[in-house]
Amino acid sequence: MDSGKREDMEAYLYAQRIALDKAQNFAHLQQLVVKTDPILDENNRMPLDTFIRQTVLATNKEQKDEVTKHLASKGGIFMFFDSSCSHCEKQFPVIGMLKERYGFETRFVSVDGKPLPGMDNWIPDAGQFQSLNLKLTPTVVYAVPPNNFYVVAQGAMSASGLVDRLLVVAESEKLISDEMIAAVNPAMRGVARFEDMVDGASDDPAEWVNLLKERLQGRY
Repeated sequence: MDSGKREDMEAYLYAQRIALDKAQNFAHLQQLVVKTDPILDENNRMPLDTFIRQTVLATNKEQKDEVTKHLASKGGIFMFFDSSCSHCEKQFPVIGMLKERYGFETRFVSVDGKPLPGMDNWIPDAGQFQSLNLKLTPTVVYAVPPNNFYVVAQGAMSASGLVDRLLVVAESEKLISDEMIAAVNPAMRGVARFEDMVDGASDDPAEWVNLLKERLQGRY
Protein backbone atom coordinates (compact mmCIF):
# COMPACT_ATOMS: atom_id res chain seq x y z
CA MET A 1 0.00 0.00 0.00
CA ASP A 2 2.93 2.36 0.67
CA SER A 3 5.24 1.49 -2.22
CA GLY A 4 3.01 2.67 -5.05
CA LYS A 5 4.82 0.28 -7.39
CA ARG A 6 2.98 -1.60 -10.13
CA GLU A 7 4.90 -4.84 -9.48
CA ASP A 8 3.91 -4.77 -5.79
CA MET A 9 0.24 -4.33 -6.69
CA GLU A 10 0.56 -7.16 -9.21
CA ALA A 11 2.04 -9.45 -6.54
CA TYR A 12 -0.77 -8.54 -4.15
CA LEU A 13 -3.47 -9.26 -6.74
CA TYR A 14 -1.96 -12.64 -7.62
CA ALA A 15 -1.83 -13.52 -3.93
CA GLN A 16 -5.50 -12.53 -3.68
CA ARG A 17 -6.30 -14.60 -6.78
CA ILE A 18 -4.63 -17.69 -5.26
CA ALA A 19 -6.55 -17.23 -1.99
CA LEU A 20 -9.86 -17.09 -3.89
CA ASP A 21 -8.91 -20.07 -6.05
CA LYS A 22 -8.09 -22.08 -2.91
CA ALA A 23 -11.52 -21.22 -1.54
CA GLN A 24 -13.17 -22.26 -4.83
CA ASN A 25 -11.23 -25.55 -4.90
CA PHE A 26 -12.22 -26.20 -1.27
CA ALA A 27 -15.90 -25.58 -2.00
CA HIS A 28 -15.80 -27.72 -5.16
CA LEU A 29 -14.17 -30.65 -3.38
CA GLN A 30 -16.66 -30.30 -0.54
CA GLN A 31 -19.55 -30.66 -2.98
CA LEU A 32 -17.94 -33.69 -4.65
CA VAL A 33 -17.55 -35.46 -1.30
CA VAL A 34 -21.06 -34.57 -0.08
CA LYS A 35 -22.77 -35.67 -3.29
CA THR A 36 -20.95 -39.01 -3.39
CA ASP A 37 -21.48 -39.92 0.30
CA PRO A 38 -25.12 -40.72 1.16
CA ILE A 39 -24.52 -40.09 4.86
CA LEU A 40 -23.24 -36.57 4.25
CA ASP A 41 -25.83 -35.67 1.60
CA GLU A 42 -28.55 -33.66 3.39
CA ASN A 43 -30.94 -34.40 0.53
CA ASN A 44 -31.17 -37.98 1.84
CA ARG A 45 -32.38 -36.74 5.23
CA MET A 46 -34.81 -34.06 4.07
CA PRO A 47 -35.31 -33.63 0.30
CA LEU A 48 -34.27 -30.22 -1.00
CA ASP A 49 -36.23 -30.48 -4.26
CA THR A 50 -39.48 -28.55 -3.86
CA PHE A 51 -41.74 -31.22 -5.37
CA ILE A 52 -40.40 -34.09 -3.25
CA ARG A 53 -40.18 -31.89 -0.15
CA GLN A 54 -43.90 -31.09 -0.43
CA THR A 55 -44.64 -34.81 -0.60
CA VAL A 56 -42.58 -35.42 2.55
CA LEU A 57 -44.33 -32.58 4.38
CA ALA A 58 -47.75 -33.88 3.34
CA THR A 59 -46.83 -37.36 4.58
CA ASN A 60 -45.59 -35.81 7.80
CA LYS A 61 -48.97 -34.14 8.36
CA GLU A 62 -50.71 -37.49 7.91
CA GLN A 63 -48.35 -39.07 10.43
CA LYS A 64 -48.93 -36.23 12.89
CA ASP A 65 -52.68 -36.79 12.52
CA GLU A 66 -52.29 -40.51 13.22
CA VAL A 67 -50.18 -39.94 16.33
CA THR A 68 -52.61 -37.27 17.55
CA LYS A 69 -55.51 -39.71 17.13
CA HIS A 70 -53.51 -42.22 19.15
CA LEU A 71 -53.13 -39.65 21.93
CA ALA A 72 -56.86 -38.94 21.75
CA SER A 73 -57.53 -42.62 22.40
CA LYS A 74 -55.37 -42.49 25.54
CA GLY A 75 -56.47 -39.21 27.12
CA GLY A 76 -58.59 -36.08 26.88
CA ILE A 77 -58.28 -32.32 26.81
CA PHE A 78 -59.17 -29.97 29.64
CA MET A 79 -59.58 -26.27 28.86
CA PHE A 80 -59.48 -23.94 31.85
CA PHE A 81 -61.21 -20.63 31.16
CA ASP A 82 -62.55 -17.44 32.70
CA SER A 83 -65.95 -16.19 31.55
CA SER A 84 -64.59 -12.64 31.14
CA CYS A 85 -61.56 -13.75 29.06
CA SER A 86 -61.87 -12.76 25.38
CA HIS A 87 -59.06 -15.13 24.37
CA CYS A 88 -60.96 -17.97 26.03
CA GLU A 89 -63.91 -17.27 23.73
CA LYS A 90 -61.62 -17.73 20.74
CA GLN A 91 -60.02 -20.90 22.16
CA PHE A 92 -63.36 -22.58 22.91
CA PRO A 93 -64.29 -23.47 19.27
CA VAL A 94 -60.69 -24.53 18.56
CA ILE A 95 -60.98 -27.24 21.22
CA GLY A 96 -64.21 -28.31 19.53
CA MET A 97 -62.29 -28.68 16.27
CA LEU A 98 -59.75 -30.97 17.96
CA LYS A 99 -62.58 -33.08 19.35
CA GLU A 100 -64.22 -33.39 15.95
CA ARG A 101 -61.00 -34.00 14.00
CA TYR A 102 -59.18 -36.38 16.33
CA GLY A 103 -61.79 -37.72 18.75
CA PHE A 104 -60.59 -36.12 21.98
CA GLU A 105 -62.82 -36.21 25.03
CA THR A 106 -63.06 -32.62 26.24
CA ARG A 107 -63.83 -30.89 29.54
CA PHE A 108 -64.29 -27.16 30.01
CA VAL A 109 -63.42 -25.93 33.49
CA SER A 110 -64.49 -22.45 34.63
CA VAL A 111 -62.15 -20.79 37.12
CA ASP A 112 -64.77 -18.15 38.02
CA GLY A 113 -67.79 -20.44 38.10
CA LYS A 114 -69.46 -18.99 34.98
CA PRO A 115 -69.71 -20.27 31.38
CA LEU A 116 -68.56 -18.65 28.18
CA PRO A 117 -71.21 -17.40 25.72
CA GLY A 118 -72.74 -20.36 23.88
CA MET A 119 -71.18 -22.92 26.24
CA ASP A 120 -73.64 -25.54 27.49
CA ASN A 121 -71.35 -28.22 28.88
CA TRP A 122 -68.89 -27.01 31.54
CA ILE A 123 -67.86 -27.64 35.14
CA PRO A 124 -66.66 -25.25 37.87
CA ASP A 125 -63.05 -25.40 38.97
CA ALA A 126 -62.65 -27.48 42.12
CA GLY A 127 -59.07 -26.52 42.88
CA GLN A 128 -57.43 -28.12 39.84
CA PHE A 129 -56.30 -24.74 38.45
CA GLN A 130 -54.29 -24.04 41.59
CA SER A 131 -53.07 -27.60 42.16
CA LEU A 132 -51.66 -27.70 38.62
CA ASN A 133 -49.98 -24.35 39.29
CA LEU A 134 -51.66 -22.73 36.30
CA LYS A 135 -51.35 -18.99 35.81
CA LEU A 136 -53.29 -17.94 32.70
CA THR A 137 -56.54 -18.52 30.90
CA PRO A 138 -57.13 -20.15 28.59
CA THR A 139 -54.94 -23.09 29.57
CA VAL A 140 -55.09 -26.40 27.71
CA VAL A 141 -54.15 -29.56 29.62
CA TYR A 142 -53.82 -33.10 28.29
CA ALA A 143 -55.22 -35.51 30.88
CA VAL A 144 -54.35 -39.22 30.89
CA PRO A 145 -56.25 -41.47 33.32
CA PRO A 146 -56.08 -42.13 36.13
CA ASN A 147 -54.33 -38.97 37.36
CA ASN A 148 -51.73 -37.65 34.90
CA PHE A 149 -52.00 -34.05 33.70
CA TYR A 150 -49.68 -32.37 31.18
CA VAL A 151 -49.86 -28.65 30.44
CA VAL A 152 -49.96 -28.18 26.67
CA ALA A 153 -50.39 -24.41 26.39
CA GLN A 154 -51.15 -21.39 28.55
CA GLY A 155 -52.67 -18.77 26.30
CA ALA A 156 -54.78 -19.06 23.14
CA MET A 157 -53.39 -21.05 20.22
CA SER A 158 -54.54 -22.33 16.84
CA ALA A 159 -55.53 -25.97 16.35
CA SER A 160 -52.28 -26.77 14.51
CA GLY A 161 -50.27 -24.97 17.19
CA LEU A 162 -51.95 -27.01 19.94
CA VAL A 163 -51.28 -30.24 18.06
CA ASP A 164 -47.60 -29.35 17.69
CA ARG A 165 -47.37 -28.49 21.40
CA LEU A 166 -49.17 -31.71 22.32
CA LEU A 167 -46.73 -33.77 20.26
CA VAL A 168 -43.78 -32.04 21.95
CA VAL A 169 -45.26 -32.84 25.38
CA ALA A 170 -45.93 -36.43 24.32
CA GLU A 171 -42.32 -36.88 23.19
CA SER A 172 -40.90 -35.18 26.28
CA GLU A 173 -43.03 -37.26 28.67
CA LYS A 174 -42.44 -40.53 26.77
CA LEU A 175 -46.14 -40.91 25.98
CA ILE A 176 -45.45 -42.16 22.45
CA SER A 177 -43.06 -44.74 21.01
CA ASP A 178 -39.70 -44.04 19.37
CA GLU A 179 -41.26 -44.97 16.03
CA MET A 180 -43.99 -42.35 16.49
CA ILE A 181 -41.43 -39.74 17.55
CA ALA A 182 -39.43 -40.41 14.38
CA ALA A 183 -42.59 -40.24 12.24
CA VAL A 184 -43.54 -36.75 13.44
CA ASN A 185 -39.98 -35.39 13.31
CA PRO A 186 -38.69 -36.05 9.76
CA ALA A 187 -35.96 -33.41 10.14
CA MET A 188 -34.34 -35.60 12.83
CA ARG A 189 -33.88 -38.45 10.35
CA GLY A 190 -30.22 -39.49 10.23
CA VAL A 191 -29.14 -37.01 12.92
CA ALA A 192 -26.31 -38.11 15.23
CA ARG A 193 -27.62 -38.78 18.72
CA PHE A 194 -26.13 -37.64 22.01
CA GLU A 195 -24.94 -41.16 22.76
CA ASP A 196 -23.09 -41.28 19.44
CA MET A 197 -20.72 -38.60 20.69
CA VAL A 198 -20.07 -39.88 24.20
CA ASP A 199 -17.04 -41.97 23.27
CA GLY A 200 -14.92 -42.98 20.30
CA ALA A 201 -12.86 -39.82 19.94
CA SER A 202 -9.58 -40.41 18.10
CA ASP A 203 -6.60 -38.42 16.86
CA ASP A 204 -6.79 -40.45 13.65
CA PRO A 205 -9.29 -38.74 11.28
CA ALA A 206 -9.84 -41.94 9.27
CA GLU A 207 -10.69 -43.93 12.40
CA TRP A 208 -13.07 -41.21 13.58
CA VAL A 209 -14.85 -40.99 10.20
CA ASN A 210 -15.27 -44.79 10.04
CA LEU A 211 -16.75 -44.79 13.55
CA LEU A 212 -19.28 -42.10 12.63
CA LYS A 213 -20.22 -43.91 9.41
CA GLU A 214 -20.82 -47.08 11.40
CA ARG A 215 -23.05 -45.32 13.91
CA LEU A 216 -25.03 -43.29 11.38
CA GLN A 217 -25.52 -46.22 8.98
CA GLY A 218 -29.11 -47.43 9.01
CA ARG A 219 -30.55 -44.22 10.46
CA TYR A 220 -32.15 -43.28 7.15
